[in-house]
Amino acid sequence: MRTRKEAFGPDENRWFMDIRQSGNVEADLGDANADDRAEILANALNRNKFLEQTYTPLTVA
Repeated sequence: MRTRKEAFGPDENRWFMDIRQSGNVEADLGDANADDRAEILANALNRNKFLEQTYTPLTVA
């Protein structure tokens, strides 16, 4: 198994929260609804506008 640095290069500096956000954005673009995304992320973004804006930033298609 490769190390993170070997897999992504020496400039890789994302945090776990970035990966959660990226996954949520991809799910949103794939038409997953807020209830499903909240369940996967184990948070209440479907009921909390701040969390929704945090994990689902505006995207440019």
